[in-house]
Amino acid sequence: MKLRSLLLWLFAICCLTSKPQAQIIRSLLSPEQEMVQKALDSTLYIIRVDYVLQAGPADNPRSYGQGNASWFNRFYFFAIHIDSCLVALPRAKTPWVNDPDFNLFRNIDSIKPVVSSIHARQVVQGNFAPVTFGQSAMQDTLTHLSLKIHGKGLEKATCQRDSTGWVVMLYLDSAPDADTLKYRFTTYKPNPRFDASGTRGTIREPSDAQKVFGGLYVTPFITRGNISLKAWGLANNRPGVGWHIVPLNRRTITLPQQSDVLTPIQNQ
Repeated sequence: MKLRSLLLWLFAICCLTSKPQAQIIRSLLSPEQEMVQKALDSTLYIIRVDYVLQAGPADNPRSYGQGNASWFNRFYFFAIHIDSCLVALPRAKTPWVNDPDFNLFRNIDSIKPVVSSIHARQVVQGNFAPVTFGQSAMQDTLTHLSLKIHGKGLEKATCQRDSTGWVVMLYLDSAPDADTLKYRFTTYKPNPRFDASGTRGTIREPSDAQKVFGGLYVTPFITRGNISLKAWGLANNRPGVGWHIVPLNRRTITLPQQSDVLTPIQNQ
């Protein structure tokens, strides 16, 4: 009987291979998992953060890129649409921190790295579009990056601790700037282990962790067959800490392109 069930399962998998990847994955999910992912589809974003190096007078600095580009380096981060904002982990404010290209200039006081532009795209559709931001908001490197956009998005959970929700991990099987993204999700109940202060919830390492682009922790509310989700926190992985959930109500790198030549940005 077990053998027959296994063969039927394998046959079903083979029949699904002609379907799009996201449809195949969803067909193998439980109804609850599929409902969570569908509810989140339009709220998941990729943000592109460019930074330049600035030197000269504080009131009129000169900006420098490299390789004749209008940016010194470019990085991509996971973001979620929450309460009319795109929210990303704090490291999106300082992409140069782990950038080897910046090492040559890291200890030169007269050269300052500055985020020069931010663009965003939905994971499920669309192209990158510019997002406005203020330099003052980029100075507090302990808080999440928050960018105002149109639309409401998810609500933010207000509870201090919650172990009844879902973790949704986003995997990218293509470059984040590809015209057509190849992506997949993993959705599971993590039962996070919170520290004494409730500021961090440890979770197990996701499968295929090296391909995880980002993730979030949500609490589902189901009323009369409809699901609504509240966002509790973002998934993070730090050396010495491991995988954990960073609450949204708390303060809290891709490989760079190589170049060894600073080039002035035109029209400045």
